[in-house]
Amino acid sequence: MKALKTQAVLALGATLLIAGPVLAQEAGELELPAASDLLVLAFPKWQDESAGRVQTVKLSSGHPDWSGAAAEGMPASARKGKPRLAKRAAPARAVSQSVIVEPAFVSRLGEKRYVLIARMSKATADGTPDSSHGTPVALAAYTFETSKSGWKLVQRQEPLAYVGYESQADIQPLQLSAQRMGLSASYGSCWQGHCNEWLSLYEFGKDKVNPAPILELQLNDSNAYSLPDCLGRLQEVVREFRGRVDGGYDEPDAGHDCVALRGDWSVSTSAQQPGDITVRYTGAVSAGGKHGVQPAAEVDQLLRLQYRNGKYLPLAGRSPITKPWR
Repeated sequence: MKALKTQAVLALGATLLIAGPVLAQEAGELELPAASDLLVLAFPKWQDESAGRVQTVKLSSGHPDWSGAAAEGMPASARKGKPRLAKRAAPARAVSQSVIVEPAFVSRLGEKRYVLIARMSKATADGTPDSSHGTPVALAAYTFETSKSGWKLVQRQEPLAYVGYESQADIQPLQLSAQRMGLSASYGSCWQGHCNEWLSLYEFGKDKVNPAPILELQLNDSNAYSLPDCLGRLQEVVREFRGRVDGGYDEPDAGHDCVALRGDWSVSTSAQQPGDITVRYTGAVSAGGKHGVQPAAEVDQLLRLQYRNGKYLPLAGRSPITKPWR
């Protein structure tokens, strides 16, 4: 693969055309270009070092800014005792924002068409990511076309979506079927001992990433360390909790449930249509309520989801997480 010559970038209206050497020897070869090489086409001044990753973008109209996204994404438990953030409407026009841009991966959309997925963190005054608890990371997507004359940036999605907490989320390519690709974003948070993890999936179209998630699902949920009696109530099933509290456990309180649940997921093999998703939930639940505290019960159950009409919907089973929060 030939090296990219950044000095050969020519501005052509809303697109960029790379003249001279192309990123791949031939447009049809199977090798994918480096994500950092394509990112330079979207941000000509970008460099893979601290100062060089800070860029200014105009966030697309129709999306809330980071403050609005954080207000919507903060769990109810995180707002207790804090001033309530006002839910902000999406701006009517593009808004400039200083961000830290990092490439994630490149995927092929079709013949001579590629998409670069990048992550954007809201930058503070000193050029570091805003790590406030409720601050998400923005996903961005850049679509490129390639020919013998070079690479052309034809579409920007800034942002595609907001996900995560503390400017953190794990972004990975996702093989939905033999013919269809997407991305997964997994992210979690702990607040005062209550921890969760979420999964968001997005599908790639012919020329861009579809902005509506095809699945948003809570995978993990644990309040074991948020309430004084939960470690004790769950320890008979969750052995790792035994002996965690010096001086013993508090008396069981029937006013709440205690949960420690984990979900592991996979996509089944499929030729065309995105394959079914199976989530296996394991862990333990000790229920409370009017009948008193119930002994911890082991959880091992499946949830199966099927792709229908552009999103994943339940097909069989159910999630044991009865009170999702984010």
